[in-house]
Amino acid sequence: MTARSAGVGRQAIRPAVPARQTVVRALRAAVAAPSMHNTQPWRLRYREPDQTIEMYADPARTLRHADPDGRGVHIACGAAVFNLRLAIAVSAREPVIRLLPNADEPLLLATVRIAGRYRARESERELFSVAGDRHTHRKFGYRHVPASVLAELVEAAMLEGAALRPLRDLAPGGPAGRARPARPRASTRFAVLCTSFGGQADWLRAGQALQRVLLLGTARGLTVGPLTLAPRTPGGSLVRDPGARMEHPQMVLRLGYGPADRAAPRGPFPAVLDGPEFTDPARHSGPAGPAAFAGSVEPAWLAELAGQNRTGGPAG
Repeated sequence: MTARSAGVGRQAIRPAVPARQTVVRALRAAVAAPSMHNTQPWRLRYREPDQTIEMYADPARTLRHADPDGRGVHIACGAAVFNLRLAIAVSAREPVIRLLPNADEPLLLATVRIAGRYRARESERELFSVAGDRHTHRKFGYRHVPASVLAELVEAAMLEGAALRPLRDLAPGGPAGRARPARPRASTRFAVLCTSFGGQADWLRAGQALQRVLLLGTARGLTVGPLTLAPRTPGGSLVRDPGARMEHPQMVLRLGYGPADRAAPRGPFPAVLDGPEFTDPARHSGPAGPAAFAGSVEPAWLAELAGQNRTGGPAG
């Protein structure tokens, strides 16, 4: 960081308020992220004074039995944060991310500030260009995944602080029924996404890594689908690498090629926006309660956009 960019020796120049289309593009990209059973477990809020988009978990959209610890919610919200990053970057603004920024607001999982001018990388433009095409696949063929593409996916996960470990299959083939790692020339059909630790922030990082891998796979014509949260047992995950000293499997993916499925429906875009008037305890009865969503200041146009959902306006 240079002295100029840090505002040293002169008054720091506040970035211009982002255009409406930049904010709407980012919000629309966020809600296109994948989630378990398409639950879309997020709420979004834009604070214009801070030029910040807040990502909240939505307790009303959690799966209490399938996702008792909220790991799937965090991974889904992490994927949505990655889409926010991409959309802001290709709008020529720098995304500044904070994970779990306020311990007093447990539902607030991340904030993404729309900072100063930024030149998007070609890789970011490529991933964003396919964000609207990516959706969860359920039909897979048996065509071999090229080693070069697999290497790109592994690198994509690394860029987000995670690891993607290819698996040959998930059939019981080792001690305690562990999945078998893929040999260099074996047909890779599965992979497990891992992080070094297993806390909430790691789940959010796993979600960002997941979305980068999914979008890159889409850009390469590959069918990549989240198969399940990595299973856990008292003795450790069935897909953990016995040779890894620190490894927390988060998600099992299926890799291959296959016909395009129809995209899962998304709820009306304005429905995920919270306005200053939002105080419904029936929807947000989690630890933070409705107070977690109170006191926001939003531009009038965004309040109008949220109101479209109540008046039957256009959906996203």
